[in-house]
This record gives sequence, C-alpha cells and structure tokens, in this order.
Amino acid sequence: MASEESTAAAMSNLSLEDKQAEIAALEEKLRKLKEDVAQSGDKENKTGLQGRRAKASTGPRMDDSTTNLIGGESFLKREANPSWIKVRADIYDDVKKRRDEELSKKVPVDIEVTLPDGKVLSEDKVR
Repeated sequence: MASEESTAAAMSNLSLEDKQAEIAALEEKLRKLKEDVAQSGDKENKTGLQGRRAKASTGPRMDDSTTNLIGGESFLKREANPSWIKVRADIYDDVKKRRDEELSKKVPVDIEVTLPDGKVLSEDKVR
C-alpha cells in the first residue's frame, strides 16, 4: 500500500510525456510477465500453491456402486433390530436416570428481574 502511494506521489510530479513513458514501460513489463506465464507449461518448476491442483482422479470412484459404497463394509446387510441399538438404548436410560436424580435433588430458586422502568418480576426457577 505504501509503495502504491509513493508511486502515485511520484507519478503526480512527472510531466505528461514521462507519465506516458512510465505507463508504456509498465505495460511492457506486464506483457512479458503474461508471456512468461503462458510459456511456462512445466508445472514442476512452479512454487507455492500454484500448480498443485489435481488434474486426474487418484482415489476410488464413487460412480462404481458395486465396489465403493459410502460407509465401506459397514452396511452390507440390513437388520430389523441391530444389536447396537439395545446397547445405545441402555446407555441412554442410564444417563437419563442419573440426570433425573440430579434434578430431583435441586431446590427451586427465586429469580427477580428488575426492568429498566423499575418494575420487578419474580418467578421460581423451574428445574
């Protein structure tokens, strides 16, 4: 940004002919850069993130439904009531039982809220 400001300041002090010459020089420099980019078809010489885009697929294809299923081998056969549902339901029941015990031990607390106009609202906190 500072270089743009200094360039703009330097350009404002130049005569019209000097400005036109500077613009022509910059346009020539830009043309050469574009030409270099167009001629450099060798992606291996580029640095940074440039040229790292995949050009051909390297992994398994999803359109071949006979060999590559989403989830792999997890869902080859369907069961009406898989065994893992019972385990999951038991864990849920244990957690629910503990949570209900915790809530039953808690005592409701009065909550008072004072509004900006001075009105006070009071309620019991529901478990």
